[in-house]
Amino acid sequence: MTDDTKHYKLRLQFDGAQVSGVLLYRFEHNGRDAMTKEGRYTGCIQFKKGDTIAVEATMTATMEETVTVDMLQVISLDLVAQPNIHNTIESFSPFISDQVTKSLIGQWSEPQMETNNKDGVTKWVSTWEGDPLTVIAEKGYWQLSGFLGAVVYRTMGTAPIRVPRVLSFDPETSSGEGADPD
Repeated sequence: MTDDTKHYKLRLQFDGAQVSGVLLYRFEHNGRDAMTKEGRYTGCIQFKKGDTIAVEATMTATMEETVTVDMLQVISLDLVAQPNIHNTIESFSPFISDQVTKSLIGQWSEPQMETNNKDGVTKWVSTWEGDPLTVIAEKGYWQLSGFLGAVVYRTMGTAPIRVPRVLSFDPETSSGEGADPD
């Protein structure tokens, strides 16, 4: 890794009672939004080889929802890369050269629960405790789809019920000088 290596955090968030399967996502560097805001990679997360990404998953619930939403268990995060087909690719994914999918399974922290006294919103936060994602691709441009497998424990009557959820997000990413997406 070089001196200009960046350490990102990918924050994923959903509500324990939401009906959609959409994750809110945010890539951060030094606590700031890392999305490219200008130039040819606007709306893209632009990495360099050697950059690392820590992952944090958060489930929220309003005061009314915490009556039925009890707990979160993160099972996996699967990242599926689709390279831009107009260019010669060196790697199927920014994170792994010979596979389309990178999976983070089994090393998620026990969720930490915290309630905001002002608005009554409860958060459960679980972080990936394995090795951080590392960008291995020197150059490329990918549509990245992420799928978070989580279990929401909800109380229905007197017993908690295990509700499996699969939530998704789909940013565009590039590495190095990227590739010409035209």
